[in-house]
Amino acid sequence: MIYRLKKENPQKEFYAASRVLMYSNMKITGLEDVYYSLVEDRYKIEIPEGIQRRAQGALDKMLEYV
Repeated sequence: MIYRLKKENPQKEFYAASRVLMYSNMKITGLEDVYYSLVEDRYKIEIPEGIQRRAQGALDKMLEYV
């Protein structure tokens, strides 16, 4: 998020609330990797139902602003 903000607003300075929020593997994974993992069904991800409901609620709230 900060990378995009800096790219769109080079004259401004942005600071992360916490470095803990950035995982080192996040920058390694690209769109092509995500695409092939979905097409080839490479990785199975299981998320507990309670977390799914809370995540869906958060996504729904974010999409209200779009």
